[in-house]
Amino acid sequence: MPLYEYSCVNCGPFSDFQTMNRWADPTDCPDCGDPSDRSLSSPQIANMDSHTRIAHQRNEKSADQPLVVNKKPD
Repeated sequence: MPLYEYSCVNCGPFSDFQTMNRWADPTDCPDCGDPSDRSLSSPQIANMDSHTRIAHQRNEKSADQPLVVNKKPD
């Protein structure tokens, strides 16, 4: 389950785990209980280890420019 960032009007920012099918739904603030909208945040790529970061870069590149490999006929 992904961790999303939310912003409460009264209490400020907080994080909460939410199922992917409810990513756009507001969630209740843990302090005051008011419904809070999800806030946009940048991915924490700088905190990833180098192998994971390289894998993400390769996946991103292959989405736009997939490497097509054809087997040469015998």
